[in-house]
Amino acid sequence: MGKRYTLYRDATGRLRAEAAPAGNPVVADFLFTDVREDKGRCDTLLDMIERTRAGADEALEAVGNLYVLILHKDGARIENLYDGQAPSAEISLDELAALLNDWRRQLA
Repeated sequence: MGKRYTLYRDATGRLRAEAAPAGNPVVADFLFTDVREDKGRCDTLLDMIERTRAGADEALEAVGNLYVLILHKDGARIENLYDGQAPSAEISLDELAALLNDWRRQLA
C-alpha cells in the first residue's frame, strides 16, 4: 500500500502503520490498536472480508480495543467505540484485505 500507507517497525520493534496524505490515520491506528501483532486476529478479519465478498446477508462486525470494523458488500467502515465524535474511516474491501495481508506478512 505504498502510496496510502507505510508499514514499519519503530525503534522498539513494534509494527506500526503510517497514513500518507491520501490515506486515513484511523485505518493506520486501527491496525496498531486493534489488529496488533496478532496473526489470529488478522486471519479472522481476512476471513470476514472473504465471507462478506461471498455475499454475507448482513453486515459483519468485529469489535476491537478502540474500534469497531463494520464490513458490508460495498466496503468497510472503522468507527471509534468510545467517542461518537471521533473521525471514522471508509475503505474498500480490496484495499483493506491488501493492507491486512501486508500487515500479516510483517508479523514474525
